Amino acid sequence: MGAIGGDFNVGDGDAVSDWGVIVTMPMQARNALSDDDVYVTAALWTGSGEQSAPVTSDGSANCTGTLTAPTAPAGKVCIYVAGGDNATEVNGYSIIPGTGASRFGFKLSWTAPDAGDTFIDAVWVYQAA
Repeated sequence: MGAIGGDFNVGDGDAVSDWGVIVTMPMQARNALSDDDVYVTAALWTGSGEQSAPVTSDGSANCTGTLTAPTAPAGKVCIYVAGGDNATEVNGYSIIPGTGASRFGFKLSWTAPDAGDTFIDAVWVYQAA
């Protein structure tokens, strides 16, 4: 398990910006991780002030942990969003595009629909298959 995140400044707002960060597994995963093996849940998000909740449709009912005790099904990664703003289409992916899979890491990606700050703070966990 570990922490993941990114904080960026979006340009003038004329175009939607997309962002992504790569996470290296501390050791090889037992199974190669495809797009279908990396889930994101934003249900535990807490914001302050005028922050907007991150939006994802990449969740799994099997990611039932918490920010302090994250859990994942066997062979899967669950990313739990703790904080964030100006972030939609928050998704988890393989680091190999398309139908590829990798035992070495995964990617967290999101779209920033508005100009200004965009960020995601999260914890993640991988459960060996």
